[in-house]
Amino acid sequence: MYNLFDLAKFILSFLVGAIHLHPIKAISKNIDFYFNNTVCRLAVPLFFTISGFLLFNKLNKLEENNRKKQMSKYLKRIFIMYTIWSLIYFIPYVISTREHFSILKFIAHYLIDGPFIQLWYLQALLVAAFATFVCNHFLGIKKTMVVSTIFYMIGLMLVPYYPIFDGIIEKIPIISDLFNLDIVEGNERIMGRNGITFGMFFFDLGAFLSTYPAKYNKKTNFIAIICSIILLFVETTIIKKIGSTYFALQISLIACTFFIFNYLVNNKCKINNTIILRKLSILIYLIHSGIQFAYEQICKNIYSNFLWNNEFIVYICVMGITVLLSYIIIKLSEKEKFKYLKYLY
Repeated sequence: MYNLFDLAKFILSFLVGAIHLHPIKAISKNIDFYFNNTVCRLAVPLFFTISGFLLFNKLNKLEENNRKKQMSKYLKRIFIMYTIWSLIYFIPYVISTREHFSILKFIAHYLIDGPFIQLWYLQALLVAAFATFVCNHFLGIKKTMVVSTIFYMIGLMLVPYYPIFDGIIEKIPIISDLFNLDIVEGNERIMGRNGITFGMFFFDLGAFLSTYPAKYNKKTNFIAIICSIILLFVETTIIKKIGSTYFALQISLIACTFFIFNYLVNNKCKINNTIILRKLSILIYLIHSGIQFAYEQICKNIYSNFLWNNEFIVYICVMGITVLLSYIIIKLSEKEKFKYLKYLY
C-alpha cells in the first residue's frame, strides 16, 4: 500500500552511505559539507518516521492485548537483529580499537550507542519504539508528541546549539556530568544520536501521523519541501558559524521530514514489486560500514592510493559491493537451508 516508502528507503540508504564516505569531497569540500549535512541528514529522521508510522498504523487496528503482543514481537525482532549485527562487527571493532580494545567498552557501546558506526540506529530504534509505545499507552499520542518534542529540544541544546547554551548546561549537574563520562568515546555524538533526544521524536511523528494524517495538495507540499530544505541549508550555515561540528539534529529537519513524509504517504510508486527494495535498504544500511572497513584495510595493505584517496571511487566501490552482497543474502535467505539469514534484515 505504501510502496513509495520502499523506494524512498532504498535511496535514503545511499545517502547514509554518503554521510560516511563523502563521495563529493573529491570534487569540492564545500559542496560535500553542505550535501553531507543537509540532504544526507534527511535519511535517518525519515527512517525513524516511516518505521513509527508503519508500526502504529498496524497497532491502531488491534485490540489492547494484541497491541502488546505485536509490540513485543517488533521489539524482539529489532533486538535480535541488533545483537546479531553487533556480534558480526565484533572483529572489525577489535581491529579498529587495537591496543585500546576492552570487552567492557564493547559491551558499553552495545548498551549505549552501538559497537560500530551505523549500529546506533538499531539501538536507538529499540529505545524510541519502546518509549513511544509506553508513553502513548499512559498519555495518549498527542501528549506523547509533546514529550518527544521536549526531548528533541533538549538534544538541540546539548549538541548543535551547545556553544550557545553551554553556560546554562554546565549548571545542570546530571546533564553536565554526562559530557564527562569516560565509558565510551564521543559523548557529544551519543548525546545527539540516541533513542530519546533524537529517535523518539521522529518515530513518534510517524506514530502521530498514523492517527492524525495530514494531507496537502501536491503543489503545496512540493513548495513546502523546497522551502524547508532551503531553511535546512540556512540552519546548517548558522550551526557552523557558532562553532558546532554536529549537524544530525536541526530544527529545520522537523519541517523537511514532515513534508517529505507527507508526500511519500499520499502518493504511490509505479514500481509493482518494491519488497526487494525494502529488504535491500536495510541491508545496505547495515552492511556498508563493514565493506568500507574491509575496503580500507585491503587498500592500505596493497598501498593503492588511487583506490583509497579518491572518495568518489571509494563510494562507488563500497556501495556497489554492498548492494551485490545484500542481494546475495536476500536470495539465499529465500532458500530453506539459508532461511536463518532473514534475521539479518
